[in-house]
Amino acid sequence: MTAMLLGMSAGLADDEEREDWYKVRLFGYVEPIVLVEGNIQMQARLDTGAETTSLHATDIETFEKDDEEWVRFTTEGDDGKNAEYEREVLHTVKIIGEENSRPVIMMDVCLGNLQKTVEVNLNDRSELTYSALIGRNFMQPGILVNGTEKNTSTPDCDLAVPE
Repeated sequence: MTAMLLGMSAGLADDEEREDWYKVRLFGYVEPIVLVEGNIQMQARLDTGAETTSLHATDIETFEKDDEEWVRFTTEGDDGKNAEYEREVLHTVKIIGEENSRPVIMMDVCLGNLQKTVEVNLNDRSELTYSALIGRNFMQPGILVNGTEKNTSTPDCDLAVPE
C-alpha cells in the first residue's frame, strides 16, 4: 500500500501543472493583503465559508464600454490611501438577504508570497470590520486557516505594475 501511495505521489509530482499540489500554507484568520494595482494594503478576513473574495468599494458606478458592462469604483487602504479602478464586469451575484446584486470583476491580490488574479465581488463594507474578505476562490488549493492567529504574514509579492 505504501509503495502504491508513493508511486502515485511521484507521478503527480512529475506533472508540472500539479507541482505545488502538496504545498500547504498556513495563515491566520486575519491577514494583510495588497491589491497589486495601486499598491493598496488592507486587512482581510480569510473566510472558508465564502466562495468568492469580496472587496470594500465605494462610488460604484456601472457604465458601458465597447458594448460591455464595466464598473468604476474607489477603495481605500488601511493607510488612508485611495485608488480608483475601472474593470469589466464579469457577472453579478445576488447575496442572500441583500436587495442589490454585486458586480464581480477580476483583481490581482497578494497574500503572503501568493499573488493570484481572482474574481472579486464589490460591496460597501464600511459597516464591517475588515475591508476585504478572502474567499475559497483565492484559498484553493493549499491554504489552511488557523482560527486563533492573526497577521502571520506580510505581503511580499512583486508589486510592480506593468506600464
